[in-house]
Amino acid sequence: MKKAQAIGLIVNKPNEIYLEFLNKFINYDIYIIIDDNSEDYGKIYYMKYSNLNFFQINNNICASKGYINSSTMGLKKLVSGWDKALYLFNIIQLRNKYNYVWLFEDDVFFYNEKTIEDIDKKYPYYDLLANCDFQEGDLKTWVWSGLKINLPPPYYSGMVCASRLSNRLLQAINDYAMKNKKVFFIEAFLPTITKHYNLTYYQPSELTSVVYRCDWIKEIEKMNKENLYHPIKDLNKHIEIRSIFIKK
Repeated sequence: MKKAQAIGLIVNKPNEIYLEFLNKFINYDIYIIIDDNSEDYGKIYYMKYSNLNFFQINNNICASKGYINSSTMGLKKLVSGWDKALYLFNIIQLRNKYNYVWLFEDDVFFYNEKTIEDIDKKYPYYDLLANCDFQEGDLKTWVWSGLKINLPPPYYSGMVCASRLSNRLLQAINDYAMKNKKVFFIEAFLPTITKHYNLTYYQPSELTSVVYRCDWIKEIEKMNKENLYHPIKDLNKHIEIRSIFIKK
């Protein structure tokens, strides 16, 4: 039975630490969105992780629907895992929509499923939840000069590597992709689309620890079970931090 909400984990290749973690979730449909196409990872892992849905797609198919260019600024890739995640929840799931979808990059840490559930209960209706203050971007700074945006200013940016998107926001994203045959850098794309389509948004305190750069291992005393954290790239550290939280 389809659940009202889904979680999508965006990876280059799956790591079993994260698969083991998400396989225990019961209140969300879980998708592992895999950028690498060198192997059929669903075939490798689906028996062991039966609660997970593994998604891979050919880059050209993804690009044919306008899902292209979301991470070119950072990864220098025309089609990335973010493009595939947005394609999945707009094209593959077009007739089977979720009310809300969480999207995480695989260097995002959070304690357990209850962390996400509590955020959903606290902020039930916003179209975008992300670490974004929605201050108008200064087009002389950041990477604005390198972006091609087929919308009039103002433009906005934020840390969206852990974010929740509503069905309405997904539809707006698809509308832009269909009209323009590509999207733009994800950190500007999600906030700007949200604003230009007059959708609702909020910057919850629980996502303010999703930042560009921080050595959270050195800041572990500041961490808690309520927040999400980025970046923690070593997934073995995820296990260590959870074990420390259990003892608190």
